[in-house]
Amino acid sequence: MKKERLYSTALLFVLTLVTAAAAAAAPAPVGRKPLLTRVDKSFAAETTHVREYVRTLADPRWEGRGFGTAGIDSAAGWIAARMQ
Repeated sequence: MKKERLYSTALLFVLTLVTAAAAAAAPAPVGRKPLLTRVDKSFAAETTHVREYVRTLADPRWEGRGFGTAGIDSAAGWIAARMQ
């Protein structure tokens, strides 16, 4: 049960990172002002960290992230270490 919760937490964390990176990279629609007219430097730095996390987790060395694979166990351990 604890392992399943860790997988769920890791998956939620990765999905949040991917969503945040995609939202930060999306251009404003033509003819409209961007929702955020001023980009805070701390937000830009955070976006850089999110992209690095996504690149790291997407790296082939994790050997896939299907349930029950070694890749998901090592990726979950990596994420857990970053959350501490």
